[in-house]
Amino acid sequence: MNNYKNNEVHKEDPFSKMGFVKFWVLSLLFFSFFPLSLLILVIVIGPIKTKLFISALIKDFFQTIMILLISFSLIIWGMFQLLKDYI
Repeated sequence: MNNYKNNEVHKEDPFSKMGFVKFWVLSLLFFSFFPLSLLILVIVIGPIKTKLFISALIKDFFQTIMILLISFSLIIWGMFQLLKDYI
C-alpha cells in the first residue's frame, strides 16, 4: 500500500503544473530563507514533494542558464556581424 502511494506522488508533480509567477514567488521565498525553508518544506509537505520541488528548482536554474547563454551568444554574434565592417 505504501509503495502505491509513493508511485502516485511521483506521477503527479504539482510544481510542473504551477504558473510562472507562483513558482517564481515560491523559489524566491525558498532561496531567501534557505536553511529554514528547507526544514519547513520537509515538515509541511513531506520529503517526497520536497525532493520534487528541489528538482523543479534545479531544472529551472539550468533552463535559465541555457537561455542566458544562448541570448548572450546571439547578442555578441549580432554585434560582431554589425561591427565587422568597421574593424
